[in-house]
Amino acid sequence: MIISMRTSTLERFDKEICGTVWTSPHARELLDSICYDFGTRPCASKGFRGAQQRVGGVLRKLGATKVHTEKVPVLA
Repeated sequence: MIISMRTSTLERFDKEICGTVWTSPHARELLDSICYDFGTRPCASKGFRGAQQRVGGVLRKLGATKVHTEKVPVLA
């Protein structure tokens, strides 16, 4: 199913989403946690997996459903 929306409607939704995210205390909590608790996060590293779990846990706590992590293949 394809849903068509006016550009002005999409822009309004975008502004509402961004406004909600950046005024929420949860955005700052996640940003601080990911930046300071996990350090560098190359693909498949312990830090990367820890950050995935942390973000997933916070999203579940906020009521998100069907949250899951995915393995990131490292080819080299």
